[in-house]
Amino acid sequence: MTEAERAKQLLDVGSNPLRLSGAQVAFDLFSDIPRDVIAPVSTRQGDEPSTEELTAALSPLTGDAKLAFATKGRAAELALADALDLQGSRIVLTHGLFSTTQTALAHAGAVLEEVPLAGPDGSSDVDLDKLAERLGRGGVQLVYLEVANNAAFGWPLSRPNVASVRDLCDRHGARLVLDATRSLANSAALGESALVASARHMLSLAHAFTISCAKELLVPIGSVIGSTDTAVIARASQLLFKSGTSMGPLDPPQPQRDLRDGARHALDHPELVRDRLALVRRVGAALRAAGVTIFEPVTAHAVFIPIDRSLLPAGDVPALLAVLAHLYVVAGVRAQISSTKRGPAIRLAFRLGSSLDDHALNTLASGVAAWASRIQDRVPLRAIDGQVEVAYFRKLTR
Repeated sequence: MTEAERAKQLLDVGSNPLRLSGAQVAFDLFSDIPRDVIAPVSTRQGDEPSTEELTAALSPLTGDAKLAFATKGRAAELALADALDLQGSRIVLTHGLFSTTQTALAHAGAVLEEVPLAGPDGSSDVDLDKLAERLGRGGVQLVYLEVANNAAFGWPLSRPNVASVRDLCDRHGARLVLDATRSLANSAALGESALVASARHMLSLAHAFTISCAKELLVPIGSVIGSTDTAVIARASQLLFKSGTSMGPLDPPQPQRDLRDGARHALDHPELVRDRLALVRRVGAALRAAGVTIFEPVTAHAVFIPIDRSLLPAGDVPALLAVLAHLYVVAGVRAQISSTKRGPAIRLAFRLGSSLDDHALNTLASGVAAWASRIQDRVPLRAIDGQVEVAYFRKLTR
């Protein structure tokens, strides 16, 4: 996209990047759902997949686990947190979880305690000695881990580490729960030759897990709760139904068809995940060559760029939006702010099926480099509707 084309698009939407459609963004790094590798939609009229059929479609990944289906990952996290029926101290040990997972656990009354990583950089494995010491002091209900951990820059969890965590949980009466949303990316980051089988083995070590299907299963909606404990799945299913967030036979069939077909396609084509990892590493190398500091190593689904805390004042949502909008204006990309173990970062998370030729890659790298060097000199932007009177935006728009 040329500067003139981008300027015209911004003019058409009143200089407000938040009003741009996805088709107007040259490098759409916001979603993991590809535009050109979308799940094949069933053409059979009246085709309404049963829960058993959805379970079978996912079984190469989820194995023998019983499954409950929800509309969104957040709904699955909330239902599972309640279905686990935490008692007593409600202490949950973790190495860092996504914000929605933390919210779900807080809603269930959990108290989060962080376990340090074992190190070195490049792994989100937990320190087993520290974990054993904390479990030995008692009161721990869950150990809740995230594969391809976002708070640790997408660094993967290894199967031996998770197996040891499960053993410690069994010895101390705790349960192991996984956020397995990016389990295939986790396997790819570990260099596994059989991504699906490796991910299935990882999930089999957990007492329960959740998967947000929008990240690796080629569908925009849908999530999964899995467990070998039928009572947990029964409670989760009831909670999803009561909250109106279940995905089941009583709902319109299209989401179920898409999830079934998307899961089949994604699990039959794990090269989509491997190709994305190769692309992310190319982008990381191009950014380094352009003088942009990134968190290394680049191992999974995204490139993380550190950002000065002073640019993100606590609770200043307009400031945050301005940073992301500025990144679009100078670099033509969409991005997200992530909270990491080393402070805030811009996360460039690529869709499955994304591709960039050398010219596009260089354009992206030079644009991000321009943003990184000019962040203190933001271009004027208009606030989204209803926020024009926010002081931060008044200053920008004058």
